[in-house]
Amino acid sequence: MPNPLSRRTKWKQTQNMSSYLCRVAEIIGGPSILSQARRYFFSCTDDAVDRMTELFDFIWPAVSAFVFARSKACRYSTVTGNERQLALAAYFNSPQNIREEYRSINGLKRANLDKAFIQTDWPVQEQVFARLVLVNVFAIYEGWLEDLVDEFYTSTTVAFCVVSERG
Repeated sequence: MPNPLSRRTKWKQTQNMSSYLCRVAEIIGGPSILSQARRYFFSCTDDAVDRMTELFDFIWPAVSAFVFARSKACRYSTVTGNERQLALAAYFNSPQNIREEYRSINGLKRANLDKAFIQTDWPVQEQVFARLVLVNVFAIYEGWLEDLVDEFYTSTTVAFCVVSERG
């Protein structure tokens, strides 16, 4: 007899229960109880999820900033040659456009803004962002897998030792 609850239904129920428990924890203990609670069975999964969140919390604003800069640079597309590079550098590196604490960043003066914003199409740059995300996701996954093996091996070794001492 097939299970009356599909995987999707079970997943939704699990998510609803998780949301409910988080809300109860907020009401009872405030945010501190949530920061101490583990979300997943293995603590290494919590760490991996935090690293993924950190990655996407960086990538999406970076993509937004890049698209914004591209939209500002398009006004210089009619200028040709070296003049365009100088005009872009003058606009983007202008003290009026950059806060004082960021003016000393070395990469600002070395950036080829013409190549980045005008000569290179957005789909190509989108692929570069995708490669950055993919490489980092694989690194996070490999780290999680290594931590999982360590965590699992440690817990099974301790359980085996306890059973061996009793037995």
